[in-house]
Formats: sequence, structure tokens, C-alpha cells
Amino acid sequence: MAGNWQGQGSPSVSSRFGKGCVSGLVLSLVLLGPLPLPQVHAATLIVNTDRDLRDAKPGDGVCDAAPPDRVCTLRAAIQEANMLPGAHEIILPPNTYLLTILAELPAITGNVTITGSGASTTIIDGNRTMRPTAGVLANLSGTLNISGVTIRNGGRGDCGGGVFSSRSELRDGTLTLTNVAVSGNSAPKGGGICHGDLGFGTLILINTTVSGNNAVGDGGGIWTVSELVLVNSTVSGNTAGKNGVVSSPTSPAA
Repeated sequence: MAGNWQGQGSPSVSSRFGKGCVSGLVLSLVLLGPLPLPQVHAATLIVNTDRDLRDAKPGDGVCDAAPPDRVCTLRAAIQEANMLPGAHEIILPPNTYLLTILAELPAITGNVTITGSGASTTIIDGNRTMRPTAGVLANLSGTLNISGVTIRNGGRGDCGGGVFSSRSELRDGTLTLTNVAVSGNSAPKGGGICHGDLGFGTLILINTTVSGNNAVGDGGGIWTVSELVLVNSTVSGNTAGKNGVVSSPTSPAA
């Protein structure tokens, strides 16, 4: 079954904060001056090769594949981002990043932005023939923003051939795709994108196209049990064996 769906919407943002003081602490500040705040540094990791190699020493702050390669790969950048505190950006220059290691890319576990140069020139290819169940990208916690890339040719054995994002009550967050193309991916459900496991978190698509993906079961293009927001985005030309291209309690099947 195939279908088309276009939608517009805008996500809501909320914040909450509070303050308090202790008299003894205030006196200490007057006498000693302001206490230094702990520093959390954001890293910018620039990928400079299309090769698929692991990081030499995850957590040392350097995106560097094992010697003698001395290059920063997409896999190594994700490994570093997962080990470092703070929010980080991974920059992907124009290239086709073909995944060749059989193991999945490390699931992202923090606040990460992946920035490409445009969906027509920056491509992450899951190499489904060689890696039929390893998928392309996965996110387990924090907030993941992806922009300016094509995510294609991924296959996963359960959900989300292109992008898998798991959300639970304790790992609430947002997955945002901006100027992204998700195409040619396959999975039993959520051929292109799988988001949410217990209905928490938000999936936001902005100027994004999800097309040509396939699921044997539900959700050829997208399968989600969380809030779904489409802004100038199109879900079309996907196929599913059961209940629609988009499966969500907050959005109609299409």
C-alpha cells in the first residue's frame, strides 16, 4: 500500500527554572567573590574522509581513526560525541559516506547535531546489501538534529531502516530532520524512520522528504507512537504491507 502525505505545523517549546539561596553561601560569595561555574565544552567534529573506521581512543576529545590512518570518520565522530559531556556538532562535508563495517554505527546517546552541506551532495549510505540489518543512524537519548543530508539504502531487522530513535519516559527528547531526504530504506516496520517506543518525545520534519522506503508491516515511510510535526515536508511513494505509510496516534495514516 502506498500513499502521500503533506503537512505543516510548528513545535512548541517550554522551559522551567527556579532559584533559591542560603544565607551562609551568600556571605561566602561576598567575601570570596563569585565561584567559578563548571565548564561544559561543546565539540565540533569535522569528518574529513568517506571511509568507515572506528575511533582510536573514544573520549580523548580527538576524532582520529586508529593509526596510521589519522582521519576523522563519521563513526569515530559519533564515538567521540558519545563520550564527551555537552552538546556537540558533527559536520559532514559533501561526500557519499558508505558504511562498510558490519556493526551498526554507535547509537547516539547525547545532544548531537549532524550537519551536512545539502541532501544532494552529502549522503549517508547504509549499504544494505552488505549490512542488511545494521541500519543507518540510531538515537537512544538526548536530542538529535540532522540537517542537509540524504539517509539512504539502510536496512534494519526490527524498526527504522534509515533512522531509529527510541524514546522512553526517562529518555524524552526530540528528533528533528531539516532539509533531509530519507529514501530507499527498508525494515519490518518504519522503513524510513522509526521513532518512539512508549509515546514520549517528538519527531519534527522540516523541508524534508521521506520517499521510496518500504516496510513489510506498518509504516513504509514513518512509524511513530510519539508526536509528529510536519513543516513543508512530504511523505510519498513509500510502501507498506499493512496499515499505512504513517502510523501514529497523533497523525492520520496515509
